[in-house]
Amino acid sequence: MSIFPIAPVDNMTMLEFFDCKRTVSDTIVFCQNLGLLPLGTPKVECPNRHIDWYLGVFSDVIDGYVWRCKICKARRSIRDDTFFSGSHLTLSQMLDLIFYWSQKIDSVEFLHRHCKMQ
Repeated sequence: MSIFPIAPVDNMTMLEFFDCKRTVSDTIVFCQNLGLLPLGTPKVECPNRHIDWYLGVFSDVIDGYVWRCKICKARRSIRDDTFFSGSHLTLSQMLDLIFYWSQKIDSVEFLHRHCKMQ
C-alpha cells in the first residue's frame, strides 16, 4: 500500500472517487488519507503488553486486514476506535453510502443496488 495524493473530496467526480478504492488496500489508504483510519501503527498494547504492530492479511475479517503484533501475533481490528467500528458493512460500502449521501443521491433502491447491500 502506498500513500497517494487525493483530490479534495468535495470536488471529486464519481470516477475519481471509485479510482481511490479499487482494491481493499486502496480503500484503507484512502480512509487513512481522509483521517477516517489512523495513519501508522496502533499506539496501544496488545494483550501481552507489546506495542509492535504490522498490518497483516487476514481473510476471516470483512476488510481482509488486521493489525498483528509482531511478537505474539495478537490481532486488533483496523476499525478499532474509529467511525467504522461495529459496522457489518465493508469499508467500501460505507464510503459509497457517505459519498452518495454527500451528492444527495439518497434513493433507498439506488443505494441497495449500487452499494451491494441486502
